[in-house]
Parts: sequence; C-alpha cells; structure tokens
Amino acid sequence: MHCYPTSMARPGRSARPAQAQAGKATRRRTAARTRRSATLLSTLVAATVMPVGVAVGATNRSPQPAIAWTACGPRLECGSVVVPLDWAHPDGVNISLSVVRHLASHPEERIGSLFVNPGGPGDSGIDAVVSRGDELDATTRGRFDVVGWDLRGTARSAPATCFADDAEREAFWEGVAIPLTRPDQRRYLAKTAALAERCGARNGDLLAHVSTADTARDLDLLRRLVGDRQLTFLGESMGTFIGQTYANMFPNRVRAMALDGVVDAAAISRGMEAALASGLASV
Repeated sequence: MHCYPTSMARPGRSARPAQAQAGKATRRRTAARTRRSATLLSTLVAATVMPVGVAVGATNRSPQPAIAWTACGPRLECGSVVVPLDWAHPDGVNISLSVVRHLASHPEERIGSLFVNPGGPGDSGIDAVVSRGDELDATTRGRFDVVGWDLRGTARSAPATCFADDAEREAFWEGVAIPLTRPDQRRYLAKTAALAERCGARNGDLLAHVSTADTARDLDLLRRLVGDRQLTFLGESMGTFIGQTYANMFPNRVRAMALDGVVDAAAISRGMEAALASGLASV
C-alpha cells in the first residue's frame, strides 16, 4: 500500500476585511492545494499494483452485479448503487447511493479508477468530480476514470432531512442569532439540542448507520463494481479519515492513496469536541 499524507495548510495569521486581501488569500490557498494535489496524484500513477488479499470478516456480497452508467455530461457518466442500510444485515433494507465518473481521456493507457472524496464532512463527491474532473484527469495523465459519490445520508444518497421543507426550517431558526453572549449561548445550545432531537426522530434508522465504517464498506463495494482489484483513492481534509478507515479495514485492498490535509483519526474517534480541539491545536 502507498499512502502519501500532507500536513494541513495553515490559515493566514490575520484576517483582513478588505475583499482584495481575502481574494488574494483564497487564490494562494487554491494554488497551493492545486500544486500539492498535483504532486500527490503523480505518485498514484506510478504506484505499483500489489496482489489482492481478503480482509478478515469482509463480505463479497453485492446487491447488484454492476453499475448501469448513463451519459450525463461531457466525458461524464452517472449511475446509482444499491447498498444495505445495515452492512451487518445485507439482506435487509437497502438505500441508494448516487455516483458519477469522469472517463479517462487516454483509455488505451488506463490504470483503473481514482475514487475522490472532497471532505466536508459531507461535501458532495459528485459535485467535486463534475467541477474538477478535467483537472484531475489531466493531473493523472488521463489514465484513470475519476469517480465520486455522495456519502450515505447526504445530498443525493438517501439524505437525512430534519425539516419537511424550507419554510419549516426557517420557522425553526427564526430569531436565532450567532451567540455572542452567555445567555445567547444557552439559548443556542437549547436550540441545537432541539434540532438533534428533531433529526433523530425523522432519521433514526438512517442515522444509526451513517458512520465512516459504513462509508468504507460502501466504497469497497463501489471499487468492486467498477472492476478494480484494489483501491486508488484521493481524500481531502475529512476525506482523509475515510481513506484511513478503509486502509485499516481492508489493508490488502489498497493500491495507492493520496491523503491531503490529514485529520487526527484518534481525535475524531473520540467525538466532535475532541476533533475540533485537535484541529485548533494544529493551527
């Protein structure tokens, strides 16, 4: 397995209100990420393919034999994949994941598929491939189909919804401002607790199975459905946690990974408070 982590980029030491300064900072960060990603992705092309092993406890059961791709844009194909809601009960309730791929521009030299997750957590992998497919294809010399998917519980993949519509959402948050004082904080905390209760009531069965381990199993199924014997993966920010989890669950199924802006997996496993504290400590 080949993993190529990088440290997280530090934000600027001061935040200036001028739009010109903000624009310059954004362009510098974008340029730095582009250069860093290009370096990382070049290693994916050169990575040696290793023999496939089978992880202990892994299942090769697939709810569907292949992805039915349909054209959905220039060099783009879209599809959906049926996965178990609960991977411990693969014959139970299913949900559907939306997936997209940007076809390799040099199919005669194609190595396989490059799976991409942009982080967030919960940012759309489909939007990432649609907007950056050409760039990623060029960076990897046209030798990979670039594949993205929306994680379970998000966007186009059985999304968790806490409100029936926008009007209900607006009514819930009406009069709630960014907490700047202790009383504001207490009111905001009560509101977020009510939000959590509402979301749990509407999505309890789904939320019980929206974990990074579930996502890693979804990713392993996607890998098999595109015909890759091993995984080639680009994870950014929180997407690096997906890569780390997959590599721990299926160590012999990894061809190569580029992990850009690696997060502290141990801190994330202890909860959001620990994850935020770890992130702030590294700034």
